[in-house]
Amino acid sequence: MRRIVASAALAFASAAHAFEWSDNAIGWRYGTKFGEPFVAQDIKKHIASLTHADGWKYGGNFLNVDVLLSHGPIRDWGATFGFDGNRKDDAGYNSRKRMLVLGPKVMLDVPGFLDVGLLVLWESNAPCSTFPGGTCTPRYRYKTHPMLDFTWAIPLGASGLSFEGYLDFIASKGNDHRGPAGPGAFARTPMIRAEFHF
Repeated sequence: MRRIVASAALAFASAAHAFEWSDNAIGWRYGTKFGEPFVAQDIKKHIASLTHADGWKYGGNFLNVDVLLSHGPIRDWGATFGFDGNRKDDAGYNSRKRMLVLGPKVMLDVPGFLDVGLLVLWESNAPCSTFPGGTCTPRYRYKTHPMLDFTWAIPLGASGLSFEGYLDFIASKGNDHRGPAGPGAFARTPMIRAEFHF
């Protein structure tokens, strides 16, 4: 059984105001002697957590998410850390994107693999055009925002074929920056891929 428990106390007056302080944390707890009603034996649990707290002059916000991994189709759990950066020297739009990615993930117990991650993204851009008359924009930063990530490769029986892919749900980046971009965008890359391994 997997349960997701979330508690939040929110006091937003205006999203345009900056926090005076904020703190984010990921954590892990483990125990072998948890108890629950109608269960006579001790229960072993892994508990992954994501916590956010902040404060500003109109109040504060608190969010805690616990993922309880006690029973069910969980093979393992881990963490993801990554960096995304790009640069183009001959383009009408070169975002010069820089992004850090960090968060916990759960690996489900299925044939092949199916990983589910809750990631935090820190992104900044500094768009520049190399076309005649193009302009460059000083680097600006988006709001820190979450992403729910699914990655899978499931074999299709004994056929030698597999169903593979990834799916990302990315929250709004916000629009509190000096650049021309809007509050975020939806990107998709649908495709069919065939591979032969030998």
